[in-house]
Amino acid sequence: MTILLRFLILIVVCTIPVAAYAMMGDSSTDALGMVAMVALLAVTTTGVWSLVDGVRIGFRSAVTTWLIVVAAASVLLTILASRVDGGEPAPMVSDLLLSAVKLATVLFVPAVIGSAIGAAIRANRTRSHVPAA
Repeated sequence: MTILLRFLILIVVCTIPVAAYAMMGDSSTDALGMVAMVALLAVTTTGVWSLVDGVRIGFRSAVTTWLIVVAAASVLLTILASRVDGGEPAPMVSDLLLSAVKLATVLFVPAVIGSAIGAAIRANRTRSHVPAA
């Protein structure tokens, strides 16, 4: 259940700005700013939430959870992005796979860093609560 919740929220965080951009309807504006904003939102969401998971459930469980979430989200987001391109020919499966791997890498790195920081906070908390002998 926790993996599904993280997956859905990550997808929503990434698709709402794209939908808002598409609703503006002005094709003359540069989409690079929108792509940068979506990337920043996705990386921030992944990093902060994995930090919380690192504190709550530890490093190994948090990294495993986020590996599954990031893998599934990157595949779905890559497929959705390939369908947004209007007049372009359908991309090759190898291109889609390469894009999904790149996106997964971009999202998984902050998840590992956040989980490591969270696990360090968790270890520090448990160490500070041990009574002195």
